[in-house]
Amino acid sequence: MLDSPAQVAGNWALGVYFPYHVSPLPCHLCKIPKNEIIGKLTFPQFTTLAGFISTFAVLVFLGLVARNFIRNVRDPPPGGEWRLIRTHVDAYLLSLFSSEILQGLGAIMDVKWVHEGSVYCSDYCTAQGALQTIGETGVAMGTLVSHRDTFSVVPYTSSMARVV
Repeated sequence: MLDSPAQVAGNWALGVYFPYHVSPLPCHLCKIPKNEIIGKLTFPQFTTLAGFISTFAVLVFLGLVARNFIRNVRDPPPGGEWRLIRTHVDAYLLSLFSSEILQGLGAIMDVKWVHEGSVYCSDYCTAQGALQTIGETGVAMGTLVSHRDTFSVVPYTSSMARVV
């Protein structure tokens, strides 16, 4: 249902415009069969499993980084103080992995849809979409920045300078 002209004008004044009225009632978008044949995964089950694996892998990696950081702060290696972020690449990777965790949590939230057997509009759906969008955007931007940095440095390395 489209908003009235007065609502549209009010939304424009606030700097927000969404032309459709969002109903608080559930609107069933798709049905997931509850009695699925064993051995086959529905799409939400697959994305939930992938989210768990991805988030677990990133958390294990960040756990190893935290362990090394704590070990090196307690007993610094020769050469002085040890920091967590020493170069811009460390910052890129930390940002990339934190965005990956957000994206994985959004996928893990599919557990609710698998349990209920249907997907519908709700605050939970909005929160899940926000997490996935922020995570996907962060991963894309982190990848873009790291590739830009890599390909801006490659022509200036000594081995490539001889080729070019």
